[in-house]
Amino acid sequence: MRVFAKNWLPLAAAGLAALCLTASARAADADKLIPSDAEVVASINVRKLLDSDLYKKYGQDAAKAGLEDPNAKKMLGALGLNPLTDLDSILVTSAGTEKPKMLIVARGKFDVSKIQAAAEAHAKDKPDELKISKEGGLTIYEGKGNNDQKVFAHLVSDGKTLMASTDKEYLTQAIKTPSAGPSKQMQTALSKVTGKDEAWIAAVVTDEMNKQIASNPQTKDLAGKLEALTGTIDVGSDVQINLTVHTTDATSAGSLKKQLNQIKPLLTLMAQSNEDAAPIVQDLLDNLKITSDQAGVKVSLKVSSELIEKASKQEKPKDK
Repeated sequence: MRVFAKNWLPLAAAGLAALCLTASARAADADKLIPSDAEVVASINVRKLLDSDLYKKYGQDAAKAGLEDPNAKKMLGALGLNPLTDLDSILVTSAGTEKPKMLIVARGKFDVSKIQAAAEAHAKDKPDELKISKEGGLTIYEGKGNNDQKVFAHLVSDGKTLMASTDKEYLTQAIKTPSAGPSKQMQTALSKVTGKDEAWIAAVVTDEMNKQIASNPQTKDLAGKLEALTGTIDVGSDVQINLTVHTTDATSAGSLKKQLNQIKPLLTLMAQSNEDAAPIVQDLLDNLKITSDQAGVKVSLKVSSELIEKASKQEKPKDK
């Protein structure tokens, strides 16, 4: 999620971190900053990601070139930030369905004095874009993200943590009175991931979700039978994606597996409408495996380096 408006200096660090999708490798250990009402927790280990063979082959040059863009260079210089070396992790949590409350916790090495100076200069020059306020001794930066959505950020004085949210009260509460940890349901979901992968996600099935599942004739029998979803992404020379829907019993797992298998032919038909994409999508579907057991349904997908190479060549503009 992009959390900063164009030319918005003080929240650029959080925005860039979110774009990189970095995250705490310790999140599976129930990070203390996970709110007690968190329904989704997402994470990517940026250090491991930047060390992967795939990043070095397909992303490294583009990332470095992007940092050489004059506007980016000026902005990052003012912030004293290099996303490729200074960002260690980010934790992204969400609570609620209709109007979800987001919390982003970026960890790394932040130059507090430079960021504060850049923020103050920007707020003075463009007060409509950035406001700086004090909340009980905390410095809160207020700007606008996509669709004029307000975004609030706070930089911890030790220079190791930057926090942001779309809800000011939610942010200040997370700073002043950290929760005792995630809910028991979320703790159970987190226990099913190791936190050692480049990326992972844990989400719980809420009462509101069960109501939506029950309202759909095709899924109503699964209402109350789904507990959580967890997933991991491992990046090396290939990409391995694993998703698991945790169910209450084997019968529900088998029913869900059947429904998921019915989607594969539809994806094939959709891909056929795009002549260039069809072979790649078909390769992906051929590598997509759906299995079930007593604990739930597992979906695994291996994206080979050869397939990534093929896709990257298709994306390159053709010579006229």
